[in-house]
Amino acid sequence: MNISAESNPHCFAAQPQRSFLENDNAIVFMDEDMEVPYPNHRRPLYLEGQINDVFIRRALVDTGSSVNILPLSVLTAASIPLSKIVQSQTSISGFGNKSEVTVGHMQVNLKVGPIRSLTKFYVVDVDVAYHALLGRPWLNKHKLVVSTYHQCMKGRIGLRPL
Repeated sequence: MNISAESNPHCFAAQPQRSFLENDNAIVFMDEDMEVPYPNHRRPLYLEGQINDVFIRRALVDTGSSVNILPLSVLTAASIPLSKIVQSQTSISGFGNKSEVTVGHMQVNLKVGPIRSLTKFYVVDVDVAYHALLGRPWLNKHKLVVSTYHQCMKGRIGLRPL
């Protein structure tokens, strides 16, 4: 009290701001959005989609990844010629700071739900439990918000909620 009395503080009235819930851009996850029957799950979030019109059922959503990754085996299964890969060796660090060197990168036509876009993937020649890894570049490009707790994602296509 003595410090504030001696420094002669001035108080300013705060201007009321619109609540974030009133904002048209707000994305809110509700209990009704739960896609799993029990809340204490530890599931990763997988999406289904298509790469160049070939169905994939395990596209792992990883908000911690700064790149999109595609295993070389998926390109082979989708009959995508390896000549489409832009040769560039990039080191990608993962869990435990273990690094993998990419074969290169390529653009593929990716469709997930109503979202269809040309997406850049780094190609790796490793065995993984997913068909594609969708990282922040894909999520941010489409302005998507993920809830692994609810096992879903939300966003907008134009003005339409997704």
